[in-house]
Amino acid sequence: MSFLFDQKKLTLPEFYKGKSIFITGGSGFIGKVLIEKLLRSCPEIKNIYVLMRPKKNKSMQERVKAMFDVPLFEKLKSENVKAIDKVLGIQGDVSELNLGLSEKDVNTLINTVSIIFHNAASVRFDDFLKSAILTNTRSTRDIITLAKRMKSIDAFIYVSTVYCQADQDVIEEKVYPPKHDWRKAIELAENYDEETLQVLSQKYIHPLPNTYTFTKALSERAVFDLCENQLPAMIMRPSIVTPTICEPIAGWVDNFNGPVALNIIGVKGLLRILLGDTSTVHNNVFVDNVAKGLAIAAWKKSTMVNPCSVEIYNLANEFKMPLSHFHEMGKTIAVKNPPDSYVMTMTDILIVRNPTVFYFLTLLLHVLPGLMIDALLLLSGNKPRITKIYRKTYIASISLVRFNAITFRIRSENYEALQKILMNSDKSSFTYLSTGQSIHSKVAHQGAVDMWIGVKKYLLNETPIATEAAIRKYARFVTLQRIVTLTGKFAMGFLIVTKFILPGVTSLITEIVADDDS
Repeated sequence: MSFLFDQKKLTLPEFYKGKSIFITGGSGFIGKVLIEKLLRSCPEIKNIYVLMRPKKNKSMQERVKAMFDVPLFEKLKSENVKAIDKVLGIQGDVSELNLGLSEKDVNTLINTVSIIFHNAASVRFDDFLKSAILTNTRSTRDIITLAKRMKSIDAFIYVSTVYCQADQDVIEEKVYPPKHDWRKAIELAENYDEETLQVLSQKYIHPLPNTYTFTKALSERAVFDLCENQLPAMIMRPSIVTPTICEPIAGWVDNFNGPVALNIIGVKGLLRILLGDTSTVHNNVFVDNVAKGLAIAAWKKSTMVNPCSVEIYNLANEFKMPLSHFHEMGKTIAVKNPPDSYVMTMTDILIVRNPTVFYFLTLLLHVLPGLMIDALLLLSGNKPRITKIYRKTYIASISLVRFNAITFRIRSENYEALQKILMNSDKSSFTYLSTGQSIHSKVAHQGAVDMWIGVKKYLLNETPIATEAAIRKYARFVTLQRIVTLTGKFAMGFLIVTKFILPGVTSLITEIVADDDS
């Protein structure tokens, strides 16, 4: 891709100075980190408008205030507490026509906003097709329509996912041919009921694995069709987004999506079987680097000679790890910093490729133990919960099979080059780790360690760093579990030998002796 720029470039803080921004998905994982980064590193931003669904008994500004009551914003508040006053809630909903915006708010946006980050989406892999199309694809069409009405639009940044091209083994930084007409898809979703569309869902979304990736692919095509030579647009495709690597704090996370959920149930001793391939390499990107990439992308658009050519960036290849290594690293981390509570220790997870074997082992290693543990919980007066966890684990494993079974080759040259155009004064604040710098394994390991600390602190409300007593207790439990496991294996082996093998051998010897005697 050719990078052509206006010679009169501004630094990023200078570019964002006095500008108002509109963000959808601002209360989500990426959105919060992006808002924090912009407010802290570009302090002269005028306003950030955040699209928010209405909530009973809470005003928009009360919801905005609550959004800042998380550790992610502590550094910002210590440096510039008034910055949060620049964030203003706009009532709306991406699942509604025209984002559910009032005419008053529309006028505010078209008269003041010059940069849009469209980040909101339904990220559920098992979402109903109708809901996914309306939330992910129609909202993209509608926000582009809004952007075209804006009096001064510098950049429209659409946040997609590299896995919207999950039917490709090699995912390049380009717009792919449409698998379906996004206009007709929206028309179907608007005119047919949920049940009817759900019957057609699997056939309609083929060859993509789920409604999330399918509707994201539709949305990308909508961006290209509606923005090429018309609007300064970029499509940013993160891979698997993981907790922060360093900014503003290491290990911050606020959701149970992706590798975080597998990490938790694995360390808690609940994950025993997974459908996939041990050699599959997961491709990760740190969320704070995603935020930097988005901020740079909008700035770059303003400096381009031909800003209305849609560009694609795959935000990927920062932290690659085989599925088997992820598991081994998890076990190592669990021993050094065990959770406060666990059912069992993190032991070997069986990763199998054969679906039939997976179904059988799921019954043996998840369903039956889950029912037994829940029965014990009921008898002790506690609420059963393990079977429910295993049900969600099973659904997640099935929905992730495409991503756990193959290694995607993701091209990210544009993303790597993006930070190279930074001015010297911006490099300390906006440089991110990329394949060009090749994250060292020690950094990757530290990222995993910080992720687990963040999970314990921010999601599980547990002690972030385990005490020596807790570590010793966990070690004893590991030893006990190994003894029980070995004893069980020995008992099973003894049973097989005494019940099946030994009688046969004895019978054979008896027959041989009898033949010799005769």
